[in-house]
Amino acid sequence: MMYSFLGKCKAKGIDPYEWLVDTLNKIPFHPINRIHGLVPEIY
Repeated sequence: MMYSFLGKCKAKGIDPYEWLVDTLNKIPFHPINRIHGLVPEIY
């Protein structure tokens, strides 16, 4: 699953490390009903 997320980051021109760090920092405070907003396609 992580390879999929990281591959999507690269395809979108997003730094995978930056996305992962940012996403992991946001998860504890992000509303569960808006979790789809953390995927690389919307980043």
